[in-house]
Amino acid sequence: MLAEEGFSIEKELANMEHCFVATYGSGKPVIFILAEYDDALGDLSQVADLAELKPEVQGGNGHGCGHNLLGTGALAGAVGIKDYMEENKLAGTIKLFGCPAEESGYGKAFMARDGLFDEVDVALSWHPMDISGTWAISSLAVYQVYYNFKGISAMS
Repeated sequence: MLAEEGFSIEKELANMEHCFVATYGSGKPVIFILAEYDDALGDLSQVADLAELKPEVQGGNGHGCGHNLLGTGALAGAVGIKDYMEENKLAGTIKLFGCPAEESGYGKAFMARDGLFDEVDVALSWHPMDISGTWAISSLAVYQVYYNFKGISAMS
């Protein structure tokens, strides 16, 4: 769809097979739109359209907290901005960053490490919620920690 909309696409960036940057336009400002996604999250398999827990595959992967919407919503935003720029003859560059591993947090870190965000003037991102609103917060709180305990339990 991005290619059909006139975006050029660079694939397999930051040593991640499913990482990409789709670019439209030229010059300033450079508008960054983050399209986050996960292949799926562990142990969230679920039969569609069913309010009770019923995995399609016991222990299988599935989507949670709107992960099925993050990439497609960002894509729609990028196309909408492109159309607005064309209609109003505005200069600028749109960069839609396809970011895998949203839940584990390492996708954006690898992309930043490789300088993919260096030329950005404005950054836009979103996450589905149960309310409509904006947040004025900043967070770099991504920790993936594994603990191994050895010894005798205190309950023994």
